[in-house]
Amino acid sequence: MNDVHQPTWGSWAGRYGVRDDSSYEPNPDWYWPNLRDRLNGTFSRDNTLKRWAVHMQNDFKARMDLCVETYDAANHPPNPALQRDRSTKILFVKAKPGESITLSAAGSTDPDGDRLRFTWFCYSEAGTYDKLIEISGDQSEQCQVSIRQDAAHKTIHLVLVCTDDGRPTLTRYRRAVLEVE
Repeated sequence: MNDVHQPTWGSWAGRYGVRDDSSYEPNPDWYWPNLRDRLNGTFSRDNTLKRWAVHMQNDFKARMDLCVETYDAANHPPNPALQRDRSTKILFVKAKPGESITLSAAGSTDPDGDRLRFTWFCYSEAGTYDKLIEISGDQSEQCQVSIRQDAAHKTIHLVLVCTDDGRPTLTRYRRAVLEVE
């Protein structure tokens, strides 16, 4: 879901911006944890991490399980697909104002055969369009995103959250960046 060349986009490590004080030595272009996200009615730097916290902790627990269980007995993370692409790449999608885009997680798998649950959300802080985006089917394998007319020349980041029902539940993500013409 993340791109190491885009620290402002966010991931499990949070979101980072260029340091405001350009006189800082040795490098004025270093990135710092100075960005904030909205989450559960608050707007805070902590939220750039909180949104992923439970998933990170479950991932750590599953890794620890591998220390005391056989490989087959432990839970393994799902493999989300986005538009049938099963890689981990960020998917860039061209869109037009007023258009409706369909995104699909069809083809997602789980190595343990666990049932998968899907959630889609707009990560508005990561994109350049900060108004409400309508997502139909945000708890389904497939969703539809309505692109508003005033989104021209903006980017909209949509995140697919794919969670298995193993123990502990494990989550993986895919990001689609809608590039509105």
